[in-house]
Formats: sequence, C-alpha cells, structure tokens
Amino acid sequence: MTMKALNLAVLAVIGSQAVAGAALASTITDDFSGATLDSSWGVYGGSPDYSGSTGSNGLTINYSSTSAAPTGVNAGVFSTFSFDGNYTVQTVQDITGLPNVTSSTFVNGGAYVYHGNYANFIGPWNQINGPVTQGAIFENGVFIAGQNFNLSSEVNTLKQQRVGDTIFESVAPLGSTDFTPLFSATSPNFLGPTGVNLGLFVQGTVPVPAATIVYKSISVTYGDDPSLPTTISNAVGGTADHPAALSGSSIQEITGDIGGPTPADFFRFHWNGGSFGSVASLVGADPGSTFKFKLLGGVDYTTILDQSNLFIGNISFDNLAAGNYAIGLSAGSSPDPTYYINFQTPISGVPEPSTWALMLIGFGGLGALVRGRRRTGVA
Repeated sequence: MTMKALNLAVLAVIGSQAVAGAALASTITDDFSGATLDSSWGVYGGSPDYSGSTGSNGLTINYSSTSAAPTGVNAGVFSTFSFDGNYTVQTVQDITGLPNVTSSTFVNGGAYVYHGNYANFIGPWNQINGPVTQGAIFENGVFIAGQNFNLSSEVNTLKQQRVGDTIFESVAPLGSTDFTPLFSATSPNFLGPTGVNLGLFVQGTVPVPAATIVYKSISVTYGDDPSLPTTISNAVGGTADHPAALSGSSIQEITGDIGGPTPADFFRFHWNGGSFGSVASLVGADPGSTFKFKLLGGVDYTTILDQSNLFIGNISFDNLAAGNYAIGLSAGSSPDPTYYINFQTPISGVPEPSTWALMLIGFGGLGALVRGRRRTGVA
C-alpha cells in the first residue's frame, strides 16, 4: 500500500455532515489504510515539525525537532461528520513511539470527543514510570473528572461512551473485549451533537527529539437505537441471598455505592450462554479495606478487591451456561466507595416476582378464554 504525506501545517476545512437525532444506530469505521484520508476526515494544526501518513499500518503522526518543544503545539485529524444520541467511540492506539520524558515536558496523543459544552479525552502518553493512559472530562472548559491508569502494553483499545447525559471511559488490551472502566461523569451539558479528533500533542521546555503515535483504527457507533448497551447508574442492589432484579435487554455497566446497614449490592440477571467476562472497580475505597466480587447461581466464584490490585478485579468463564445469575460486591468495612461493574458482553434483566405473577395470571386468563371458546364451539 502506498503512503501519502498529509500536510499537517495547513488547516483543512471540509463541510460538516450532521447526523442529528438518528433513530437507528449507525457505525462509521476506518483503519486509515488508504493512500489518502477519505472525506470523513480533515487535517488540523501542526507546524514544520509535524508530519503524517496513512497506509497499511494505520494513521501515523510524527513529531521531530531539535529545539525545545513549543507550548501547546499539536496536530492531527478531525471528523467532518457529527453524531448525536448515545455513542460508542473505540480507538486502537500504538504508543510505542512516544518517548519517556521528564516532568517538565508533556507528550501525548489521544481521541477527543467534543462539542461546545464539553470535551471527553482519552489517550496514552509515556512518562518516566512507563506507559499510562489518562482519561479526562471537561465541562465548559473546566476539568471535572479524570484518572490515570497503568497500561499492560503499548497497543490498547480505548473506549468512550455516552448514554443519555452520562460519559464513560474504559480501556482494554489489544484484541480483548474485557474493558476496565476508568470513570464516568453526568451532566446535561454532555448532550448534543459531537465530533472527534485524533492527534499528537507536545508541550514543555525540554527538547523532544522525536515522537510518534499510530492510530490503527477507529469505530464510531451512534444513534438512539434502544438496543445499544446501557448503563444503570445509582443502582440499589440487594443481598447475596435476595439480589435486586435488573431490567432491560442490553446492560453494559452497573454503577452505585456500597454502604448502609448491609454493605452489599447484588443484582439478578439473565445470561444467554457463552463466554462471560465482568470487571469490577472501586473509587474512593479506604486503602485498608477489602471487598468481595462474586458471581452466584449454579456457580460460586469470588475474587478479592483490595489495595494490592488497586481495587480492580475480574470474573471470567470461557463458557458460562445460559440461565439466571446474581453478581455483586460485599464490603468488609464501613466505607462507602463508588463501584463500577462492567460486562464484556451486555447482559439482560429478569422479571421481578410480581411481574411473573402478573404473567401467570395472564396465562391463566388466556387458558380460561380458550376453554370458554372451546365450550362455545361444542355447544
């Protein structure tokens, strides 16, 4: 595949293709393998120190300079389309070419989902302690949420999602669908049409001889299709013996707080069978506390969350039989941290006992109606 240089020193302005209020989910994907960018992308920013190319390896953005890195210089591509409603943006980024740097110099690259009221950034950079990823959400230009997370490799899949007015960020090793939640935030300012940037940013006073980031692919799914995975926020669970029943057909994540007289939150759900994976993480846990993350119902699997694993644990089965299960967390102490339970494949809810009772009454009435009609027919 031939490679063609992108002129990152010239701002490309291409007409926006708005897709507001889509009734069905749509997906746009790109592996940037063509000789040139297609019409979905324009070029922004840059200087003579930046260059870029597309090809079989993806979208490559390079920085090379022998002088001190100027403050706030960046370059990349932006989407010429906008998207609205629920969305999921996934990017595969290779940061092998980002150098370890000193505290006075900052080098990163990442995906920015943005509009007039907010910016949702997720992207890795290298520091002295090795590869990490940073997530950050800005509301009206003010930082409101964020977190750093150590990466297991320098090629990862990074995910940004919006469900209603809530933003979620998570990360997974390349080739895995087992995403670890980073954090989430909710605000009415997060609503509205959005776009996405992919770029490289260099800032500081110490010279950076070279830096490279490669975007291997991007996938943008957007729209208001109710089949899109959803998140249940501020969830209130039950005990392990009496879990609260979930409702919905495509549940990707459950969030809430553990606390109260019974410090446990367990939820009943239905699983259709097959490979199962779930990750639980806690924010705000006391360093000395311990929590149990459990899957119950035909199985009894427990993993411990504590300071040694940064309060992150997972449960996985290569082939979990179809059926109803319970999943949740129990606390060994009184602190009230926020939890995130993320599912590799969305789960579905199960009817409440009262719903089953109404259904049985309905079935009984239907049976009586059928019997009545049969009698009428015989007469």
